[in-house]
Amino acid sequence: GSGGNSGASSSKGAQGAAAKSSCAAGAGDAPPEKPEGPALVGRRVSVYWPGERKWFTGRVKAYDPVALEHCVMYDDGEEHQECLTGLDPMEWKL
Repeated sequence: GSGGNSGASSSKGAQGAAAKSSCAAGAGDAPPEKPEGPALVGRRVSVYWPGERKWFTGRVKAYDPVALEHCVMYDDGEEHQECLTGLDPMEWKL
């Protein structure tokens, strides 16, 4: 009979690092991130029309990812394609 003993020794380096995150409490009233693209479908939005100088409220019916436009059905019954996201979006709010 032949018997062989193989012993493996491992060394562990335990290192405890306590990370402190200091959060400066500022009085920043940053609005929450607006939903964009398809996330707006089904949401009620108010869109500012500079020509009319008025806010119009409606519901987003659909989103066109190619044209980057939202189809908005306004409360007055009118339906318009609006650019609510992208490079030059209209002014709007939830």
